[in-house]
Amino acid sequence: MPLSRVTVTILMSILKELDAGASVKAVCRRHHVSPQTVYRWRSRLRVQGTGSLERLQRLENENRQLKRKVAELSMDYNALRTALITQAKAEC
Repeated sequence: MPLSRVTVTILMSILKELDAGASVKAVCRRHHVSPQTVYRWRSRLRVQGTGSLERLQRLENENRQLKRKVAELSMDYNALRTALITQAKAEC
C-alpha cells in the first residue's frame, strides 16, 4: 500500500505494533504492505521524528476541511447558476 493511501493513524499503529514486539512479517501480512515498505517508513520516522507526523496529520485535516468547503461552494455556485438560467428563460 503506497504511503499516499496510508493515513498517519494507520502508519502510527503499524509502527506501534512493531515496537510492541510483533514480527515485521506478521504486521506486513495483516496490513498488506511489504517488509521493505515498513522498513522505509521506520527509517523515515527516525530521520523526521514524530513532530513531522503530527504536522502531516494537521495538514491532512486542514486539507479535508478545505475540500469540504470547496464542495459546498461549488454546490452553491451550481444552484445559483441554475436559478439564474431558469429566471432568464422565464423572462424571455
